[in-house]
Amino acid sequence: MNELKSHPQILLKEHIAQVKMAAEGIYQWHSEQLISKEVKKLSEMLAVLHDVGKSSAAFQEYIVNPSAYKGESLGKAHSPLSLLFILLISQKNEWTELDTLILAACAYGHHSALPYLPPENFTDEISDHTLDNYATGTIAKILKKQILSIDLSLVKKATNIQFSQPYLSSKCINESEKYLQKIMPKFYSMTNDSIDESIDFRLKTQLIFSILLEADKAFLSVPDPKFHLERKHRKWKSEWIKQKI
Repeated sequence: MNELKSHPQILLKEHIAQVKMAAEGIYQWHSEQLISKEVKKLSEMLAVLHDVGKSSAAFQEYIVNPSAYKGESLGKAHSPLSLLFILLISQKNEWTELDTLILAACAYGHHSALPYLPPENFTDEISDHTLDNYATGTIAKILKKQILSIDLSLVKKATNIQFSQPYLSSKCINESEKYLQKIMPKFYSMTNDSIDESIDFRLKTQLIFSILLEADKAFLSVPDPKFHLERKHRKWKSEWIKQKI
């Protein structure tokens, strides 16, 4: 294997470039007030990282010929592995807590739905819909197998992110869970202290998630996506909206 695939006929690095291009097209349909520099920054990071979990040997075996795949269905799952990568990279690069939570939640949920964030009192009984459920049970067992199969040089080639082997060890799942627990208090304090900040965080997360979902499928759903992504500027008057209400 010389390069990682994202789809049967598309390399992972090509898909990343497609998602970035599609996101740029989506930005044109919204105001600069909505698509802030921070939204663009996180969307670009997410474009690179949301499918990094496709680097597992099981997924690469599957994507060569999906209809002929005979391996374990859950074994090829890539969203939990993408989440794990994001937490490990965040820990090393000291990303802000809230940025990390946005990226982690969007990557983990991009084939299902945004997960709930863990409750303030961590317990052993973890919901299937919370961000931390990757660290125990069946998902954790699958991750341990996937970790052993990853060629980090191929991941670097696809994402242009430098990884070192210590990223992926038998302890990294537990370490990432501890890191998640460490950064969660920033979220708890925000929700306890400021309704406005909490709403802003929620809406920003949903916006970035929506951009990813649209961009992720744009080049797969229509034959000429660049045409559909172009937008002629139109001046809409706010009073038109008021007249319709």
